Amino acid sequence: MRYFLFATTACNLHCTYCGNDPEEMEMPIRPNPEELLPKLRAFLERDREQTQEKPILVFYGGEPLTNWPFVKLVMDTFDCRFILQSNSTLLDTVPTDYLEKFESILVSIDGRRDVVDRNRGEGTYDRVVKNCTAVRQRARVKNMVARGCCMEGAAVDEEVRHLMSLQQAGADAAHPKPLFDNVYWQLNTGFDFPMRESFPIWVRDSYNPGISRLVDEWVAAMRDHGRVAGIVPFVALMKTLLEQAAEDRARPADAAPAPRPIIPIRCGIGHDTFSITTDGRLGGCPCGIGEAWNTLGYTHPKNRYLGRHPDLEEIVTPAASLPNCLTVREPCPSCDIRDVCGGRCVYASKTKYWGDEGFDAVCATVRHLVAELRRVRPEVEQLIVEVPASTQTSTYFSPNEVAQHNHPSDCWLSWLGKVYDLTPLIRDNASQSLAIQPILDNAGRDISHWFNPKTGMLRTCVDEASGMLVPFLPMGKLLHALPRDPRTDCPNDFAIPWWADTRFCIGTLTRKPRKIRLVNMLTRDEHVIEVCTEETLEQIRSRYLSHNAHAHSYTWKFLGQTLDMTKTLPENNIPDEDDDLHRLRMDPDAHIPTLHLYYNDDLTVA
Repeated sequence: MRYFLFATTACNLHCTYCGNDPEEMEMPIRPNPEELLPKLRAFLERDREQTQEKPILVFYGGEPLTNWPFVKLVMDTFDCRFILQSNSTLLDTVPTDYLEKFESILVSIDGRRDVVDRNRGEGTYDRVVKNCTAVRQRARVKNMVARGCCMEGAAVDEEVRHLMSLQQAGADAAHPKPLFDNVYWQLNTGFDFPMRESFPIWVRDSYNPGISRLVDEWVAAMRDHGRVAGIVPFVALMKTLLEQAAEDRARPADAAPAPRPIIPIRCGIGHDTFSITTDGRLGGCPCGIGEAWNTLGYTHPKNRYLGRHPDLEEIVTPAASLPNCLTVREPCPSCDIRDVCGGRCVYASKTKYWGDEGFDAVCATVRHLVAELRRVRPEVEQLIVEVPASTQTSTYFSPNEVAQHNHPSDCWLSWLGKVYDLTPLIRDNASQSLAIQPILDNAGRDISHWFNPKTGMLRTCVDEASGMLVPFLPMGKLLHALPRDPRTDCPNDFAIPWWADTRFCIGTLTRKPRKIRLVNMLTRDEHVIEVCTEETLEQIRSRYLSHNAHAHSYTWKFLGQTLDMTKTLPENNIPDEDDDLHRLRMDPDAHIPTLHLYYNDDLTVA
C-alpha cells in the first residue's frame, strides 16, 4: 500500500496553475509529530501485518522539503519505503544518505526553460536542473522522474523530448547518462471551472499531433537503438496492449472473446494508494482533501464506511478493507477503452468541474493516445522479441557498463562471472515489492557474494533454532528464496529460481577491463575507450562505431604493425602492463596503449 503523507501544506513557489492555498486545505499547515507519529506507527504496523510488505510513504505537500525536519524524523522512525514528490528547489539541502533512501524522487519540472519559468517563476528551471545534476553526482539515486504539468502554451513533444535529452555531469555521446530515468506529465484540466475556451483548440492543433510524434519517436528508438525510453504513459499502456494481444492469440479460434478485466485507476487512488493529512486523517486522492467523497475510514468490527473525517487510530484494517473503495463514475465504467485506460482520474470523475463537455474533451486526448499506441503495437511486439543488429556487439561487459543499468526499468547485475538483465523479472514481480527490493538495491553491481561458487545457488547457513540448512539472507526477504519456517503462503509459481534461470543471462563479465587510445590519423581525433580483454578487435571496433561510423574503412596498426581484427589485444602483442605500472607506482591512465587508424580511401560505411 502507498500513502501520500502531507509533510506540510505550505510551498515556496507560486505556480500559475496551482490551487494550493495552505489556509484552504482543511488541515493544519504542518503536522504535530508528537500527536501524529504514534497514530501513524500503529496504522503502518497493521498495514504491514496484513500485506507482509513494507508500506510506501510518499512525502507530499505543499513542498515537503520546506518541512525537512519532519521528513527526516519520519524516515528515521519508520521502516518503510520512501518516495519524495518535490519541486526540487531545496533538493540540494537533503543529505546524501537520505537521498539514497528514496526509491524515487519525483521532480516537478514541466519541460523547457521558458515553459517552467512561466509556470513556476523566473529562474526555477535553472535552479531545479542544477540541483538535480548535483544530487546525481553525489548520491546514488535509484530513480529520478520528471513530472510536469502540460497546458496551453506548451508543446508536449518538445517538453518531453527536452526533459529526456538532459544529461548528468560527465555524460558523453558514447556513454549517455540521462538526468531523468522516466518522464510523465499531467494535463492541467478540470481543477477549476468553466473549461478554458482555448483548450480544445490547443488539443487539436498542438497536443494530439505532439503525442503522435512522440509515439513515432519512441518506437524509432526501439527500432534503431534497442532502447525503450521511459515515457511512463506509453510504457504502462503498451504493456496492457501487449498482454491483451497475447491473450487474444492464446484463445481458441472458435471461443467467444472473454470480458476484459477491469484495470484499476492508473494512479492507484482508491485501489492501493491513499493520502494522510497533517492531522492524521485518511483520504483518497491528495488533490481532493476536504471533499466528502474523498474522506475514508473503516472501524472495527463491521468495517463500516464513516463518511466523515476519521482519525487514523480508528482505522483498524486499512489494507484489507480499503482497496477499491473509490471508483469512477459514468461514463468511465461503460467506456469501450476502460480495459486500457483504467478510468483516467477519480478526482475528475467525482467533481466534473468542466461539465460533461469538458470531461469528454479531456477523454478525447486519452482516446487519441490509446489509438496511437494501438497503431504501433504490432511493430513494438516484433521489436521486443528481436534484438536489433545495432545492439549485437560484444558478449563481454565491464563492471562500468553493468553499473550504468541501475534502475527498475533497466536493471542489470553480475554474479559468478556472468551478466544478467533482470528488468523482466522486476517488471513481472512488481507486486512483490519487498522481495525484489534487495535486487533493486544492488542494481548495476556484482552480487557474487550471495552465491556458493561451487553450486551457483544461494549460500546457506545453519539455523540456530531448527539446526537446518537455510538460505543465508542478510539482505532480507528475497524473491524465490525459501523462508526459514514452513509457510503456506510462500509463492511457488516459478519453475526455477531467477539466479538459475539462464534466460536472463546476456553475457560474460570481463576478467579485466582495459583502456586503449584510438587515434584517427586522417582527422587527428583521439578517443580513449574501455574494452574487455577477451574481445577481438572486431568487437572493439563495434564499440568505436559510436565515435566513427566509418571505422570499417580504416586499417588498424600498433607500433607500425597491421593488426589482425579477428584476434584479441594480447594475441596482437598489445600487452596489459597495468600490474607492472602499479608496481612501479606509475599511473596506468598516463600510459594507455595507442592504436593508429589509417584511412583506406574508400566510402565503406559501418
